[in-house]
Amino acid sequence: MGKEAQRLAAALGAHPVVALDTPVFIYHFEEHPRYSQVTIPLFRYVEGGGCRAVTSVLSRLEILVRPLQQERQDIADSYRFLLDTFPNLTQISVDEEVANAAALMRARSRLATPDSLHLASALHAGATLFVTNDDDFSKGIEGLEILLLDSLVRG
Repeated sequence: MGKEAQRLAAALGAHPVVALDTPVFIYHFEEHPRYSQVTIPLFRYVEGGGCRAVTSVLSRLEILVRPLQQERQDIADSYRFLLDTFPNLTQISVDEEVANAAALMRARSRLATPDSLHLASALHAGATLFVTNDDDFSKGIEGLEILLLDSLVRG
């Protein structure tokens, strides 16, 4: 196990529910040369039941945009299938409760609307760790630890 995977395992250990931000999926699906060394063990851990993963339904929207812009329906269909069938992964819908929590979060922190919805969805689902690579989240939100992929790969 590489040092990146060891740091990832240490970070995940105390969190039975982990929220995944959109870039985590994109890096994994596209086999990003820098981040796949972390996303591969992350998704194996989730698949094997090491934790339950959640993501906002907004991730679905964000993941599908590029393949659809490129008129690659085959890739969009493949991504949909993976999101819908991946073991131990739940997509959290934006309902009134999530939207209200996101509005309050946005009012207090000045986060962008999509970011607030991602974080509110994570908290709604009981996640205690949010895995991302977006520095906008680095300040954190009460009750939710933020893990930046960059912190794992640069060590």
